[in-house]
Parts: sequence; C-alpha cells; structure tokens
Amino acid sequence: MQPELEIEQIAPELIGTGAQAVVENAKRLGLTWTIRLATVVDATIDAVTAIYDGDTVAIGMTSMIGSVFVGQRVYVIQVPPSGNFIVGFVGMGSVNTYAIANQIGTLGSAGAEAAFASASWAREPSITIGPGRITRVIAELSLFIGSATNSILTLRIRKGSPPSIAGTQLLYWQPDLNTAAFTTATTKAFVGYIKNTTGSVVTSPLVLTIAAGVGAASVSGYSDGNLPFNITFEDFADVTDDPIFTAGLVTV
Repeated sequence: MQPELEIEQIAPELIGTGAQAVVENAKRLGLTWTIRLATVVDATIDAVTAIYDGDTVAIGMTSMIGSVFVGQRVYVIQVPPSGNFIVGFVGMGSVNTYAIANQIGTLGSAGAEAAFASASWAREPSITIGPGRITRVIAELSLFIGSATNSILTLRIRKGSPPSIAGTQLLYWQPDLNTAAFTTATTKAFVGYIKNTTGSVVTSPLVLTIAAGVGAASVSGYSDGNLPFNITFEDFADVTDDPIFTAGLVTV
C-alpha cells in the first residue's frame, strides 16, 4: 500500500489559504488528516467515486475542484472517520503552456501553409484530453508579414509533429488584420475550444501552422523578452455542462 502523505507537508501547493487554515486548526485540535492519491472510476454531476492507491474498492468522494473525469488521478484529503475530499489533480486537467524561446524566421510565401519548426519551441506542444472533457486553447502570437498589401493570415493547430501539415485540423483562425501594423511584430490573442467525445483519454503532439493571404511575400513569428509567442492548453469544462455551447466544438 502506498504510504500516506502528511497534509501539512503539501497542502499549500494544492488548496487555498482558507482550506489551509482549516488544516492548521485541525492540527491544533489533535486531528490527523492525511492526503492520498486516487483514481476516479465514476463521475457525474451529483456523485464521484474513486479508488485509493493500494485499495481495491471504490468509495464516494466529494470534489472541491469542480468536474473530474473517469481515469483522472487526484489528490484526496482523507478525514476520519469517512470524509474524502478531492482537492487537486495530477497531470491531466492542468494548464500547460508551450512557448517559442527566441526569434523565428520566415515561414513561407503567400498562400503556402508552413509549420513552426520543432526546434523553435522551448517544449514542443502536445495535448492530453480526458474523456468527456473540453480544453480551452489560448494563443498569444507575435507576428509580422512581409508585405503591406496582405490583409489575412490563416492560423491552424493540427495533430502531428512539424514539419508535417497533413494532420487533422483541430482549430482554425483567419483574422482580418490591419496590415500597416503587421509590417513590424505585433501581438494578437486567439481563443478556441476542443472537445473529446471518444470515451477514452486522447494524447497527441500538435503542430502550429500559418499562411499569409495572397499578396504577402512572407509571414514570420517573433519572440523576445517583450513580445510573447506561446500557446496555453487549459482543462476547461465537461461536455455535458452546456450542450448548446459544446455542440459545435471541434472533436479531437
């Protein structure tokens, strides 16, 4: 059986100051609270069951972090005699940001889709989405174009790894730009959502591609100490939370 962890040792990284105050009060009262790892085996709006590491029987738990999904690894505060409170998660469900660490050069001529090279990224992007979950994607991109005659850029996120541009398209942005401002590097933000309805965890490397509209000589990306170039993937919601919102989302 996996050793139990003392809650006072790691609680500050998992729970808010209010909950931490409760833990400190419990210590003064002589109560012994521990934190353990568990795996979620069933999750609905009304109930969550999970199995502690080293155990074989699933038990009911109360989630303090909102929606969780089957297969998700979670931290649970165990309060004798029968309290079990989910207060954090491991891996999936977290926020992951991938950034280009330095300037990147010209990607391609007008109309041609090209991928940002693997070597450009400090960590090459990838995505892990639990079953029935929605991931929010936020891209902060510093871009400039090689011609003031162009007015459209096309940005795509695809499954796969650079230099391939043949993977399944997950997100597509085509902003109409003020071209005069894009002959020097300018930062723009883009937001999109991806859902997983496969019934199992989906993990895949990702590639960001970009193409200039007709009329531009080239399109480039840029990153330095002042201008960001990064993509953030954030576990956002359950697909059942808002059927009207989720109906039109792209499926991974």
